[in-house]
Amino acid sequence: MERDPENSFVKQNTPQKPSPVKAMITWLIETDREVRATQSIVNETQDKHQK
Repeated sequence: MERDPENSFVKQNTPQKPSPVKAMITWLIETDREVRATQSIVNETQDKHQK
């Protein structure tokens, strides 16, 4: 009797727990965006005060 690949254990769609590496990369990207946005605001403010 042959196994049906659709019903095999490997094919089951079990939820995978989130990867800590992916979570860290996502956090770093978000933090970098926030830092860049904050820095641009600081630069604009400094430019206004120097004039």
